[in-house]
Amino acid sequence: MKKNYLTNVFKLKKPILTIKLIVLLLVLVTISTSANANDGKQEGRITGKITDIETGEPMPGVVIVIKGTTTGLASDIDGKYNILVSSPNDVLVFSFIGYKTIETKVGTKSTIDVMLEKSIQELDETVVIGYGTQKKRNLTGSISSVGRSSIENTPVKDVLSALQGRASGVQIVSNSGAPGDGITVRVRGFSSLNSGNEPLYVVDGVPLETNSLSSLNGYEQHGLNPLADINPGDIESIEVLKDAASTAIYGSRAANGVILITTKRGQTGKAKISINAFTGLSTITRKLGVLNATQWRQSIIDSYKNLDRYNNAVTPTEIHWTAIDSLNPMNSGDVDWQSVMYRTAKQHQVDFSVQGGSEDIKYAFTTSYLDQDGIFLASNYKRITSRLNTDFKVSKKLTIGQSISFSNGINNRINAGGTGNLSLVQSILVRPPVYSLTNPDGSPLYYFNGKRSPVGMAEECTHLNKTNRIVGNQYLEYKILEGLSFRTNVSVDFLSMKEDEFYPTTV
Repeated sequence: MKKNYLTNVFKLKKPILTIKLIVLLLVLVTISTSANANDGKQEGRITGKITDIETGEPMPGVVIVIKGTTTGLASDIDGKYNILVSSPNDVLVFSFIGYKTIETKVGTKSTIDVMLEKSIQELDETVVIGYGTQKKRNLTGSISSVGRSSIENTPVKDVLSALQGRASGVQIVSNSGAPGDGITVRVRGFSSLNSGNEPLYVVDGVPLETNSLSSLNGYEQHGLNPLADINPGDIESIEVLKDAASTAIYGSRAANGVILITTKRGQTGKAKISINAFTGLSTITRKLGVLNATQWRQSIIDSYKNLDRYNNAVTPTEIHWTAIDSLNPMNSGDVDWQSVMYRTAKQHQVDFSVQGGSEDIKYAFTTSYLDQDGIFLASNYKRITSRLNTDFKVSKKLTIGQSISFSNGINNRINAGGTGNLSLVQSILVRPPVYSLTNPDGSPLYYFNGKRSPVGMAEECTHLNKTNRIVGNQYLEYKILEGLSFRTNVSVDFLSMKEDEFYPTTV
């Protein structure tokens, strides 16, 4: 009896033990699965403090952003921050102007303190300040700088377009968008109501004459781009001097700011030859909705009928024949003048440059050819530029050098965006769509029914601007003592411009 009892007890307890083990395993698996499932979506709050690694002082205004998102904030006056993250895999990016950017993975941490280090490379960048160069760390004036790397790979055709959007406090607006057309530049807004507001342009130490170009406003009221004859590929850097301290060296000419342009010079080493080519297309993005020929005729007929009803006319007013005589071969067209006058414009540019030299002689030569069509029929701009910069080290203390550039520009301008009787944009919006483009014999129809054809205005009229310009600078620099040198410059800015205008008797 005793033996059987023990056997029965053992048989009863074994299943109970097994069930407990199974339940325990299920609980552990559930907890583990829940932990793994929440591992990627565990929300948490990260706090910390940001300090300067050298001084240990707290840094307010440091931007903290979760990498790959737009979620972020700035540290408070004590350098502290508090940000909500969604996953341990999130990466926090800490950035501040003049300091190196740091990225830190959240992981399991709830507190992340960061010490930022100053960016020596940015602070040691050399900036042209009008009377020499200076390190950014020692700079006290208000100067915006655009470097070579921001310009050379940008597909722009002129220097001012390369500067657009890259310098704070500088507004650059194209007057019409036509090739070689004028560009309005304002440094910190308008400084005068009656006098000019254009800044002073200085290229390699040579102040450029721009008044004669900007004053050519009789045609289109747009003037010409004063820097259109400078190849952006020649630029090493552009500095914009904005405050009185920076511009004082140039006197009253710098009342509206100064734009300093430095071109590329030779470097020690073997000759480096570069050939760059660019081609592209440009077109109008949106056209205005206008009536076709049938709709236009019907609207004219309806307007006459409504006028008779308004005047209680017994005899209907005779409708002009252009609205009803669709059988006339010169009045049977259905023309969308916008599609005729606007086009897909082609443009291409080829640049060649060679740079090199030794310790005693350095040289840089560039030449460029640009051919740019405007999106408006018959408009075109062609430019050839060449530049040679050399530096000769005569002795340890004496260096002489020169910069000389030549440019030739041909600009076939049209009155695309002006006002008055010669405005082509106005013309294509008011000309009836029933006019024909050609005569019955197939020849172009440029003048009809007392009205000029927009095509005739573009193709028959001429406003050709030809410009030749030579800008040269010869310098001598003598090093008196370490950190003290004497430099003198002799410069010339020669500009020859010829404008041809022709209007046929049909205009």
